[in-house]
Amino acid sequence: MGQLRKHLWILTKLRQYKRLTLEQISDMWLNDLVTGEELTKRTFHKYLREIEDLFDINIVNTRCGDYAYYIEGLESLKNNEFRTWLLDSYAVMDQLQVDKRLQGRVYFEDIPSGQQWLTLFLEAIRQNKTTTITYQRYVYGVENTYDIEPYALKLFNRRWYVIARNPSLSDREQSEVIRIYCLDRMTDVKITTVDFVEPEPGEIDNMFKDCYGILADDSTPVERVVIKAWDPQYKYLRSLPLHKSQKEIDHDDESATFEYTVRPTFDFYQALLSQTDSIEVLEPQAIRDNMRNFAKNIYYHYKDDEKK
Repeated sequence: MGQLRKHLWILTKLRQYKRLTLEQISDMWLNDLVTGEELTKRTFHKYLREIEDLFDINIVNTRCGDYAYYIEGLESLKNNEFRTWLLDSYAVMDQLQVDKRLQGRVYFEDIPSGQQWLTLFLEAIRQNKTTTITYQRYVYGVENTYDIEPYALKLFNRRWYVIARNPSLSDREQSEVIRIYCLDRMTDVKITTVDFVEPEPGEIDNMFKDCYGILADDSTPVERVVIKAWDPQYKYLRSLPLHKSQKEIDHDDESATFEYTVRPTFDFYQALLSQTDSIEVLEPQAIRDNMRNFAKNIYYHYKDDEKK
């Protein structure tokens, strides 16, 4: 059994049960991993040191009472989307590999394209190397080749995107030009030997702070958006918020009212339109008017069916 699997097993159990004694962990170890070997205190502490080095996660002991072990700062770990996703993904894939009963019982969302460039961009980001991409926009259909400085990767709606600085545009406009490129529109990617300066800590987070999806358009002002959702949709929104700024400000037996602080870009409108029969935009009036116009267009596409 690989060391990584053992590390992930320990992390998974402590995330699940919060606090466990070494005796409890040892019993689970024998039952779950079927290693044929006991988990000694010395070996366990060795794994804890390796977990801290690999994942920057510290597992500590209560040092009193039952001397239970727990993950220090578990709440902050939950708020770290990347590490949580990484640990969950590793844990699921490990279970699928070791338990044949799960094969054909767990399904993943298909990401149709763009994945061929993922590892290459991860390498470029890690090394802070400029990449040369050949890119074809849907609108124009013409391929262009130019250099970009890849800052970060983002997955949204089954597509991978790279957030990057465009040096040529930055020089031309004499200001920093950050663009978002979809990986499945790239026909070629090469890592160059040219270094770039990585963005300041938090720069990318701030860029998407008030955005819904992948469109980080600072020309679209931040708005307070209020929607009303009816049963059962409001229950889904409670369990899976539409945006991280979501706040429930009112409710009754049949509906709930939610407030958002967001830039109402096109992808945010798409999210609203995907549930138009279950929600109503209450304010601001401009967004309400836009939703009405979308509804008119939808009706126009289907109105001929009324004559049949």
